[in-house]
Amino acid sequence: IQNADGSAVTKADGSPMPNPMPLRLYAPTSRGAFDARCGTFGTEAYAPGSVNACSESFFLGSLDTDFEKCLQAIDCRMNREMRVKGYDTHGDAIATFVQQMIPHHVNAVNMAKLVLKHAPAQVSSVEGFEV
Repeated sequence: IQNADGSAVTKADGSPMPNPMPLRLYAPTSRGAFDARCGTFGTEAYAPGSVNACSESFFLGSLDTDFEKCLQAIDCRMNREMRVKGYDTHGDAIATFVQQMIPHHVNAVNMAKLVLKHAPAQVSSVEGFEV
């Protein structure tokens, strides 16, 4: 490996590192059968009937289709993860807002993946929309 500028990786004292190896920054993402059906990541534990499933429904109607079950799990995860502790201890409205934006945007990405997986024809028919 090399530094961003192309130079050799060295120790703090400037001596060369023997056989430097890049470190993994993140564990590889894996998904179970539920997330594979949804096209999402991280929602399986929030699926109806799962350990973190929500008792409240986030949309009208029943959970008869994979799309509905996936949407319920996505919204359940966001709902749970946006209920952050913090404001009660630090009182910082901006920090709380930022903390809540992370699960909010993870939810948006998962919803987009869900629509791309379950309604590709409708997505491709939107004028000017490129996938």
